[in-house]
Amino acid sequence: ENYLNLTYNDLPTVCPPEIQLNEILEYSLKAELHFSPSFFETKQGEEELRYQFQKMRLSKSFCSADTTSILADVKWKWAIAKLNSCFLPREKISQCLTTNE
Repeated sequence: ENYLNLTYNDLPTVCPPEIQLNEILEYSLKAELHFSPSFFETKQGEEELRYQFQKMRLSKSFCSADTTSILADVKWKWAIAKLNSCFLPREKISQCLTTNE
C-alpha cells in the first residue's frame, strides 16, 4: 500500500445483489429476535443491527475482489509482477518496490 499507492479500496469488487443482502439482513434480524428477544427490543438490538449492517453494506464488507478485472488491469498486473519479483525479507520489500526495474 505504501509503496504502490494502491489499497484494498482501489480493487474492483463484486458484490452480492441487493436482494441477497436484504435476505441476509432479514435472516440476521430473525436470528437475533429468536436468540435474544428482550435485547432485540432495546435500542441496541434491532436498530443497532440494522445500522451496523448498513455500515457493512456501504463499506463493501460483503464484497470480494474481482480477480478477473484485477488480472486484466495494467496497474494491477504491474503491482502483482512487482510483488512477485520481491522475494526478500519483509524489511527489504520496500527497497525492492521503490526501484524502477
